[in-house]
Amino acid sequence: MARPTQPLSKAKKAPTRPGTVKSPTDIDREVGKRLRALREEAGISQTGLGDGSGITFQQVQKYENGINRVSVSRLMQFCDVLGVPVSQVLDGIATARQPKADPLQALRSGYGVRLAKAWERLNPKTQGAMLKLIEESAG
Repeated sequence: MARPTQPLSKAKKAPTRPGTVKSPTDIDREVGKRLRALREEAGISQTGLGDGSGITFQQVQKYENGINRVSVSRLMQFCDVLGVPVSQVLDGIATARQPKADPLQALRSGYGVRLAKAWERLNPKTQGAMLKLIEESAG
């Protein structure tokens, strides 16, 4: 005799263990920021990075904004498309147990990358004058 089946809406759901689905952390958000800076530095659009990695630009946005966590395999795909080693994304990222202040974090933004590129084109005298102006402006 066959057992009656329950409708899908009343079927038992698989139990989930607390803490098995992890939300993005500060480290995940930092990885996303670094990916965005490297993508912008390379002059690649979110669509281009997504196409090269086999995902949509919306998914790239979620990674860059720290909404979704980046797996190691996906990170390797991104780095292949961007032409950078994985270490360039991960070096210097503080672990949750040993947080460190990163004085270069501001340079990883889109403006920071542009600033660094422009800075390299300045002569030393102009660099000194600009540094003085920036320090005075920052207080």
